[in-house]
Amino acid sequence: MHLSEGTNASFTSIQIKLPQEKKELFEYLINKRLEIIRESRLMLTNKVSKLMKTISNYYKETLSQLLNLEIEYSSYLNNESLTYQENQKATEILTSKLTYKQNSSENLFELISNYLNLGIENKPIINPLNIQETQDSLAKTYGILIQGHIKSINSMVISDDNKYIISGSSDKTIRIWDLNNQKLDFILTGHKDNVNCVVISSDSTLIASCSHDYTIKLWDFKLKQEICMLKGHTENISSLAISKDKTLLVSGSWDFSVIIWNLNTKNIENVFYGHNNIVSCVAITDNKKYIASGAGDHTIRIWSVNEKKLIHVLEKHTNIVRCIAFRSNGKVLLSGSADATIICWNLLEEKINFCFKGHRSEILCIGISRNDKYLISGSSDKTVKIWNIDEARLEYTIADNNDYICSIAITTDSKKIVYCSADSIISIWNL
Repeated sequence: MHLSEGTNASFTSIQIKLPQEKKELFEYLINKRLEIIRESRLMLTNKVSKLMKTISNYYKETLSQLLNLEIEYSSYLNNESLTYQENQKATEILTSKLTYKQNSSENLFELISNYLNLGIENKPIINPLNIQETQDSLAKTYGILIQGHIKSINSMVISDDNKYIISGSSDKTIRIWDLNNQKLDFILTGHKDNVNCVVISSDSTLIASCSHDYTIKLWDFKLKQEICMLKGHTENISSLAISKDKTLLVSGSWDFSVIIWNLNTKNIENVFYGHNNIVSCVAITDNKKYIASGAGDHTIRIWSVNEKKLIHVLEKHTNIVRCIAFRSNGKVLLSGSADATIICWNLLEEKINFCFKGHRSEILCIGISRNDKYLISGSSDKTVKIWNIDEARLEYTIADNNDYICSIAITTDSKKIVYCSADSIISIWNL
């Protein structure tokens, strides 16, 4: 048949008749499935009916007890004197507390969920009561990636090619996002506790992460898998910094130490001690000559990598130093503190250039644009502020956030700001 232009053709009226043997098999399979569905519906109805009856009886019994107690206790309020029995009861009241008894009946939600999966495809039932297990099961069994962390994001960086965002969270995962499409690309799992910090090498081939589980993990970005685990700290590891040439990794920990790792040998290069409180942040200059560490002792310490010793102690903050960042020349350091200030330090002259004030509460994160023009700060006051460094003035405030700002990154072209808040939301702004 030839259909000329403009001719309407419909196949909805065509009917296909099944051969008798296929028709019988088809009807048999349909009836079997109907039988399974009806049996499941009946079993579920019976189970729920019994459970509802149990709940109803428990409710009536408990309500009766509470009403009797209410009458009994109310009667004591108007009595100026007590009988011997009432005095005994008063003593009991004064030396005990009233609590609710927990009923050990079946979990209704779990009961119903077991009947929602009839096992037709023989796939495992996902436990809806455990979010993390559900996410992992969906990813492994069904190939579905759930967008977004399920707990607060603690750290976030952008790859130097401006293609990816890497985020680490208290849900123990590291997520890699496509910055242009703003979609989740893949998830790295392996840490046994909160992921506190993530960094990525300048060539975007290596990711490093540290955790409350006292370990550092190195990941192959292209292969999307773990390379190795570094152990050396004896407490939670709070922060990381990676050298521009991908040869050194610096870590700071709650054990008061700063460790330099050789990324070629995967061994410890050096350990610095000096802080008398937790080390909360670390940074390394582009030329690998100096390392800075901020701590709960309110100080910043500058260490010489080559000489393997402490060379400066910067003291001005009045609370824990939360974040630090070097300007590209390595001669200026900026630090943010729980005292709500950001200090710009001149390391050559060992003096303070100026102090940024404007946040209402502690500074949790800072970032410097690659062109060295802007400082971006995030605070527990739920705002992000953009400062002009050389002119020492506030340029703009982003205030419409629902939770405190915990990490900030700037694209290498200095055109976009990406920051995350404790409500697990990643926001992107044009600079």
